This record gives sequence, structure tokens and C-alpha cells, in this order.
Amino acid sequence: MGYCQHFDDNDTRSVWIASLVASFFSLFGSSFMLNSFFTFGKRNKGTSSLVALLALSDFGWSLSASSSLIIILDSYETLTLADCMTMRFLFQFFSGSCVLWCVCISWFLNHSVGKSAQASSQGLSIVELKSLFNTVTPKMWACFFCISYGIPVLFICILLGGHHYKHSSNLVMCYPEPIYHVLFWFLPNILAIVFQMVCLVMIVRRTNYLRKILVERYPLFKPQRESLPVQLRVALYAVVFLVCWSMDILYWTLHYINGADCQNYPLFFIYNTLINSHGLLDAIVYGITNSAIRDRYSQRPIMAIFMALFSPFVLPFTFSMWVYRIIGNKEEDLREHTSIRKNSKLSLIHSVG
Repeated sequence: MGYCQHFDDNDTRSVWIASLVASFFSLFGSSFMLNSFFTFGKRNKGTSSLVALLALSDFGWSLSASSSLIIILDSYETLTLADCMTMRFLFQFFSGSCVLWCVCISWFLNHSVGKSAQASSQGLSIVELKSLFNTVTPKMWACFFCISYGIPVLFICILLGGHHYKHSSNLVMCYPEPIYHVLFWFLPNILAIVFQMVCLVMIVRRTNYLRKILVERYPLFKPQRESLPVQLRVALYAVVFLVCWSMDILYWTLHYINGADCQNYPLFFIYNTLINSHGLLDAIVYGITNSAIRDRYSQRPIMAIFMALFSPFVLPFTFSMWVYRIIGNKEEDLREHTSIRKNSKLSLIHSVG
């Protein structure tokens, strides 16, 4: 049997079922990450907020993928071109934003480590360096949102406005034309993984430099405990990226080399299953690299089991409580600010009198 094979309906259906199962696992994994952030996350901690936004894109991706696959399995014969395009653009937006949030996280961690290494020469304490490490400025937030959501929207507008897509009737999916598939899919993904690997190398060098300075200044400092999670987080996100997207790139490369009618069932099955497992693998990385969350759940095992089993259904409640807590904190900050200003005016009046 050669590389090119013909798919029958049972083969195609088995691929959709496997993809649906992977999407469901990703739905639970990404919602678990979001629930953990809404329950335990700190609003001023930049890294946690960035990872939560990655989880939000994972959640949107897995939710749209699950819905699309259920529709395909139930009534694929009646799907229109508009249905096909809607599914494609939802996938393009959420998966693209996942890729770009990984890029933003890698850049932010590299930038923070570099800034901490530079500031360490000024004699700042470890607490001050940690505070500096987790700071995301408003300008950074604006750039992150424009990159992670703006670029996928731009690609979708170009594809939709120029009708640069085609309908694969035997697979009930829509794909960009080959040149736009390369420009708006493969090339960004390849550049993203190269960028993450460059960031990883720079983070390793900078953390080693920072560790050396801190060890000299604080003999009791434990360097591996402080620096390893940053390196590990970027490395694992890069591994997830490679696992999920390498088969996709390989499949389509061989597909275009061998001709549009050439399909390979095992490779097609593997790549569809892996890309829909992105949210699940990100959740595993989240659990491995977040010791604070592990400690909190280890103290509350029943809560951990409940969150794992019912995380998508609990999400509206935890999100509502998070919003309520944010509003309460802002009101408290406003009252504190008003009180400080009032006391300053009274002090000024007494000093003048």
C-alpha cells in the first residue's frame, strides 16, 4: 500500500470521532485552567493572566471544534458552504490566537528575565525582582491583544474578502488555497516555533546570569528552584506546539507534493487528533509548571476532583465570582485612594493653620 489512499465514509467518520474526543478533553482541560485562575489567580500577576488568556483561546477553540464536529457527525450531508466557512474561520481564529498567545508568553518571560537580570545589578532584593518579573504594562497588553486577536482576524478578512478558500467535499471541510495556506498557516506556525526556541535559549542564558548574581549576593538562595520553572514553562509550551502542529505541517506538505487527491489515513488521523488536543496538553503544562496551584489543590482534593469532572459547567460561576471580586477590589482601592487624599488635605490645613 502506497502513501496515497482513498478514504471511505467509515474512515472519515472515525477521524471526526477521535477529533471530537480530543476536543472534549481539551474543553475540560482549558476550562480547568480558567477555573483555577478565576478561583486562585492574582489580578496583578502578569504570567498568570497571560496563561489564562491562552486558556481562553483554548476553550474557544475546543468549544467551537466540539460543536462543529457534532454537527458534521449528525448531518454532514446537508452542510452548506456557509456552514463550512464558519467552522473554518472559528478554527482559524481560535487556533491562531492560541499560537500567538504562546509567542507572547515566551516573549514576556524572556523580556522579564532580561529586565530582572539588568535590574539585579542595581542591588534590588529577590522580592523586588519577582515583582518586576510579573509586571505587564498597559502598552504590553495593547500589543499582546493586537497580535493575538488582530492577526487572526486580519488573515480571515483577507481569505474571506478574496474568496481564497476551497471546499473539500469528501472531508466536509474548507481550506485556504495552497499559497494562502502556506502564507497564513504554515509560515506563521513555523516562525512561531522558531521564535519560541530562540526565546528559550535566551531565557536559559539570562537565568544562568541572574542566578550567578543572586548566589553571590545571597548564599542561601536556591537557584534551581527559582529559575527552572521559567525555562521549563517555555520549553514545555514549545514541546506542546511541536507535538500538536508538526504532524499538521507534515501532512499538508506531503499532500501538496503528491497532489490534491492524495490522502493518507494514518497521518490524517494523527494530525487531527493532536491539533484538537492542544487545550489538554496546555492544561498539563499548566499543572506541571504552577506549583502554587498544585499546592492549593493538594490541600483541597475534593475541590480538585470536582473541578476536573465538572469544569466546563462550573466556569460561569467562577467567572462571576472573579468579576465580583475584581469590582470589590476596585471599589476598595478607590475608597483607600479617597481616604488618602482626604487625610492629605486635612494635614495640609492643620499645617497652614
